[in-house]
Amino acid sequence: MELSASEHFDVLYNEEDTARSRRTILEGIIRFFPWMSTIDSFNIGFYNAPGHSRDERKAEWMRIVHKFRGRCSGGAGAFSRDDVAAAAALFHSPFYYIEYGIAQLGALQLWLKAKEDPRGRWRIIDRRWRMWDAPAAGVVRGGGDNGLIFRRRTLRPLMQAIGEELERLPS
Repeated sequence: MELSASEHFDVLYNEEDTARSRRTILEGIIRFFPWMSTIDSFNIGFYNAPGHSRDERKAEWMRIVHKFRGRCSGGAGAFSRDDVAAAAALFHSPFYYIEYGIAQLGALQLWLKAKEDPRGRWRIIDRRWRMWDAPAAGVVRGGGDNGLIFRRRTLRPLMQAIGEELERLPS
């Protein structure tokens, strides 16, 4: 939702600060998804293999890092073996990153919908609230074409829209 709000930063900031702030938000979103995927994959392995030694966990961490960051412009070197220590949420709040990722995915879909149809965002919000009120609501299932599922077909248009937005911003 920060991204939607950032479209109105010009009310408070000059043009240069507005562009810098929007760029920071957009780039942060792009960096977040590989990190979230890394943390979530490690979590799954951690809780499914409680007998792993520290060395096995380190090796698994680096395998997962290469899986998700190896395809990104920063490369696998953007994360180090010690980054797992920085992710304390792995141990005390294991679902933190995936929950934030689901929220970010939904917020990005709303942002993109608002760019296409400003009133459409509110229809989606209303539909989601109704789903959450229903018994056994499938929040991850989402609704219609706005599913909250981490797949290429869901993420690609969002990342393309962010890329286009970055191209429009002054450097």
